Amino acid sequence: MFRLTPKGPYALDPQDAGAKGQKGRGTFEPHNKNYLEVAKLVLSVASASIGAIALFFFRADAIAQGLQRHIAWPLSFFVFCVVYGVGFIGLLVWRYEKYCHRPESYTRPWYVASTSLGFSMLICLASGYAAFVWILLH
Repeated sequence: MFRLTPKGPYALDPQDAGAKGQKGRGTFEPHNKNYLEVAKLVLSVASASIGAIALFFFRADAIAQGLQRHIAWPLSFFVFCVVYGVGFIGLLVWRYEKYCHRPESYTRPWYVASTSLGFSMLICLASGYAAFVWILLH
């Protein structure tokens, strides 16, 4: 099986990568804050989008009724975006806390899980808007 990432523990702190000892400990903190802020922004946009799309279900005019059949795709993308985003935030905070106490606990499966959740959140947001625009234009 071809693997892109090596086995063993991962250094979550950028300055700690490839170094022995505690010399770079804590350098991920600014990145952690940035990742959490971006995730919170994406969650806010996805949640607002869910609310905006939900308004189409309460309208009774002919245009809205035609959109109601197709609007489930963007809605499901936005819902998955929120689910992945909450998972990403929870996993990132939890694993960083564990990493600060036991650096060897951050391994390939945790790296892959957090990266996958983060990218899935962003892809679902983009896909939701792409589907929404495509539905509105067709």
